[in-house]
Amino acid sequence: MKLNFELPEKVKLKVLQSLMTDILYAVPLGMDVTGQKRKESWFVIGTDKWLTVQDGEIEKVEYIAHCKDFLLKPMVGNAYIKATVDGRVSIIARFSMTDVVRYGYIVQILNQMAANQPVKIYNNDNDKVCPVCGRILIRGTNLCPKCSKKGQAVKQIVTMAKPYMIFMVISLIIYLITTVLSLKEVTYYQKIVDECFGGGGTKEQFFKYMFIVIGLGLGAFFLNIVAAISDNNFTQRFAKRLRKAVFDKVQSLSVSYVSNASPGDIMNRTFSDTNEINTFIRTVSVNLIKAVFLFIVATVMMLQMNWKMALVIMIPAPLAFYIQIGAWNKFMKKVFKGLRVANDKANSYLHDVVSGIRVVKVFGTEKRVTAKFRKLARNVADQDIKGQTLVEWFGPLTSIILYLGQYAIYFFGCMAILGETMTLGELVAFNTIAQKFYAPLNQLILMPRQIANSMISVQRVYEILNQVPEIRDQNTSTEHKIEGNIEFQGVSFGYNSYDHVLNDINFTVKKGEMIGLVGRSGSGKSTLTNLVCRFYDVNEGSIKIDGKDIRDIQQSSLTSQIGVVLQENFLFSGPLFENIRYSKPNATPEEVIRAAKIANAHEFIINLPDGYDTWVAEGGSNFSGGEKQRIAIARAILSDPAILILDEATSALDVETEAQIQEALQRLIEGRTTFAIAHRLSTLKNANRLFVMDKGKIVEMGTHDELLKRKGIYYSLVMAQRTMAKRKGKTDTVSEILAN
Repeated sequence: MKLNFELPEKVKLKVLQSLMTDILYAVPLGMDVTGQKRKESWFVIGTDKWLTVQDGEIEKVEYIAHCKDFLLKPMVGNAYIKATVDGRVSIIARFSMTDVVRYGYIVQILNQMAANQPVKIYNNDNDKVCPVCGRILIRGTNLCPKCSKKGQAVKQIVTMAKPYMIFMVISLIIYLITTVLSLKEVTYYQKIVDECFGGGGTKEQFFKYMFIVIGLGLGAFFLNIVAAISDNNFTQRFAKRLRKAVFDKVQSLSVSYVSNASPGDIMNRTFSDTNEINTFIRTVSVNLIKAVFLFIVATVMMLQMNWKMALVIMIPAPLAFYIQIGAWNKFMKKVFKGLRVANDKANSYLHDVVSGIRVVKVFGTEKRVTAKFRKLARNVADQDIKGQTLVEWFGPLTSIILYLGQYAIYFFGCMAILGETMTLGELVAFNTIAQKFYAPLNQLILMPRQIANSMISVQRVYEILNQVPEIRDQNTSTEHKIEGNIEFQGVSFGYNSYDHVLNDINFTVKKGEMIGLVGRSGSGKSTLTNLVCRFYDVNEGSIKIDGKDIRDIQQSSLTSQIGVVLQENFLFSGPLFENIRYSKPNATPEEVIRAAKIANAHEFIINLPDGYDTWVAEGGSNFSGGEKQRIAIARAILSDPAILILDEATSALDVETEAQIQEALQRLIEGRTTFAIAHRLSTLKNANRLFVMDKGKIVEMGTHDELLKRKGIYYSLVMAQRTMAKRKGKTDTVSEILAN
């Protein structure tokens, strides 16, 4: 990320005079603190001062040591930095949202300088920048769509199609044979007209020629069926491989990429774009070659029959090509690309609405949702109408130009017949060949647009296939049988490097120990467990499991030995039995039932009409929250993890259900290293130690009794929850904790 822009010479001199030190960082602002646009507007940091420039003049200058708590606040259309300056909170700079990432770094730098800490800017930030064009890449991606070469994309896609090219070759050979047969028919049309219709021919000759024509037609018909079957074999096999490659790639990508990509975009790239690529492969491998071959043969035959007429009808062809290609490059390319984007947005919104239909119903927002979808659908329709309108304009225009050649055939042909330089049969033959000439010509004229449209899909699929996962195994990574000892050494991490979520975390957990993570929302509890699962890599420091750096353990080995039970556990559509067995696909029915019994799930399952064969609706909507929790616990038990993550596992459950799940969790926890996150502190009564987190740091550590005696943040949380329970007029297990 570029953080030191070159200042104009006049501004630079004024800045240096004010700072009295070197310029460390200089970034454009573009507006003042009120949001008004300004020219030559800059934010500059020196060794011990920061300053702002507006309209080329120094506006503010402050010592960094006099400031603290620099904070970036996004707004609508812009963002600003506020800080405490000499004890007073004030806005010190405002900028557009396009620069928010850049100023995120600036805030980090200022806070580190104000605290007399070394400035740390990490290179593995999620908001990466293309090294070629400087464009900020989509979070979780590493490929710039603007700078990636289309030739490489085509080469990669074609390489994937190679194993199935035999089917394309078969189709191509057959199509070439049928082309020759269709042109061979022309000579017999001429003989029928000249010899039979023109007089002098016999009935036997007529039937002979007709028999040959029909034979050639039937031969071409059956050969075309074989070619179509072969073509379809290629299409489906290649589509299967391509879709699988895209799907496998999505599965291999880091959590950050999948979390930030829209579901509609991924689905379109997996299905719509792969279908479009199939069309592209067929276009360039068969249709193009077939069209070119037919075009060349027809051209040669016309030149042999009557070269003057052939040249006349060829004149409009270059003009038609020019119009089509020019129209695509100037008008249609942008419209069709916009149509893809509009489709992605509509599909993503539809996916969100269907997934969250209960929320829509609960809040009665059907009209609002419908109105927004109509707007998105209207945008799709508008883009499609624009594209089709252009097609309808330029398509007939090129056809009219080509028809001029057709009119020329009749004019010059009739003149030649009247001049007795051409027979009627020759005119019929020439006209038939001309039709063969125009058919591929129409295809060739439309092909640049078809290929260019398909190239959009090729590029989109290429972008996914060439993403490099942020989290990946090293060459030295090995399998490791986890015992459960975990150590955090100076761990700092932020989803964006300029916005740390965890700061200098240090602790050691022994095998079989249960750690309770307590703190307000946003304190970093879930982020800490995400790092244990290695969904992300730390920015600084290290995480060790059994003394081995987590980055030196193969991901498959690590994830297979970590179990997670969430507040909202996802169930897949399908049999309940398979949902439990998801963590261990080769588990026996006895193992599944045993896991269900330990999770207190067996009893309610056998009371279902279909028992373990009960069909789970999408997302598990036909099960209660407590039932889904117990199924998730059974799933975790079956995998027999060495490390267990409980993320709000008993939140929002009634007392009776919570008691059942607590009992199941206690069985699950036994002998495993466990991290348990909970807002309801009653769920942590069995923890060996509690880590109290606040603003990305562990501020308190100890047992429940030790933390209560300190009367710090943990004590405040417990007392606040106890007060809330009393206000609700019901007994909460917090009282039991305090009593113990």
